[in-house]
Amino acid sequence: MTEVDFIKALKKEFKEQYPHEWMNKKQAVTYVGVANSTFDLKFGNIPFHEINGIIRYNKTEIDEFMKQH
Repeated sequence: MTEVDFIKALKKEFKEQYPHEWMNKKQAVTYVGVANSTFDLKFGNIPFHEINGIIRYNKTEIDEFMKQH
């Protein structure tokens, strides 16, 4: 595999894993790179939005939270 192919594969994998600006909790946990229990304990202040009972996390807001903490 060439370097260009490797970079294309990485981009494809990232896009498949995080295709949208909005993520469910499982995606947010993976994005932050911690265990689910750690996310609950240490990252409970990450902003989220609840729409009709469905919770979503915004990538930009997670990034901002991480920069501030």
